[in-house]
Amino acid sequence: MTILLWLFFAIDIGFIVALVLGVRTKKPSVVWFSIIANSIFFVLLSVLIFLLAIANGISEP
Repeated sequence: MTILLWLFFAIDIGFIVALVLGVRTKKPSVVWFSIIANSIFFVLLSVLIFLLAIANGISEP
């Protein structure tokens, strides 16, 4: 389960990088899509990571 948490954490960092790269573009439609989509994906994956971390803490002795 720990490997899965680190993998999701790396994907979460990828969403932040994609957000920064999307905001730096010149097209307003790409900027808005990047802000909305990456924010939603970041929040949902962060909640999933939090729940998995709780499950990992409960299952460990």
